[in-house]
Amino acid sequence: MLLSAGFLLILPTFWGGIADLVLRWDKQEEYSHGYMIPLVTAYLIWQRRGFLQRMEFNPTWWPVGFVVIGVIIAVIGEISALYILIHFSLILILLCMVWSLIGWKAFQLVL
Repeated sequence: MLLSAGFLLILPTFWGGIADLVLRWDKQEEYSHGYMIPLVTAYLIWQRRGFLQRMEFNPTWWPVGFVVIGVIIAVIGEISALYILIHFSLILILLCMVWSLIGWKAFQLVL
């Protein structure tokens, strides 16, 4: 529930960056595989579902500091119109949100 609330907060914040990312996937052939990344990621996590079901999740607040750094990078990217910074900050924030919710040991397994 908390993770989906975080995603809902991220979506409007990063809407311009996400739109630019999808545009790059459509227009630049070397990035056309971008649509596959979420599907491949979901499949790889699904393959480890047995390990994850037995794993004890220990939420932690440590990654929140990295989320703040990601937000600062996103703001710099918006101000400077460097969408690559927004893309990297989106990845950093998503990873840190998952890390915060499931803990370090489970996060290592997901990686």
